[in-house]
Amino acid sequence: MRCDAEGIVVGLYAAWRIQDVDSTLAYCHDTIRYTVHQPPGITGIGAKITGKLALRSYLTAVCAAWEFQEFQSKLTPIAHAPNRATIREFVKFRVCHRRSGLLLEGHKRHVWRVDASRVVSCDEYQDAPQLDAFLRMAKATTV
Repeated sequence: MRCDAEGIVVGLYAAWRIQDVDSTLAYCHDTIRYTVHQPPGITGIGAKITGKLALRSYLTAVCAAWEFQEFQSKLTPIAHAPNRATIREFVKFRVCHRRSGLLLEGHKRHVWRVDASRVVSCDEYQDAPQLDAFLRMAKATTV
């Protein structure tokens, strides 16, 4: 297992691809900050989460709602200092909304901050209008 910043993020995603929440969290610092940025009025899954316990609850809920079928990510290290790194990631994905059975394909971006041997924060940016439209359609098909 690589213990550099990029290797830590790669390991985290290997665990997340199989929806193993505990293994995913093993790559995170106890006080991790995870933010899913969404503009006001969007139906999506915006969140500001602090700490492993809160992130465990959030990731468990995400896994209950979505089945992850494909993730393709490209990592770009953008800043390095002793024991600190920032990595930007572009992700193409395909997921199945469990309740409706509908598929969503899209992309999102992450900005990971790694300190020593753990992820200390992640900022997630999604295509908010696409996600909003999808969730409205999924709700209409399951009501």
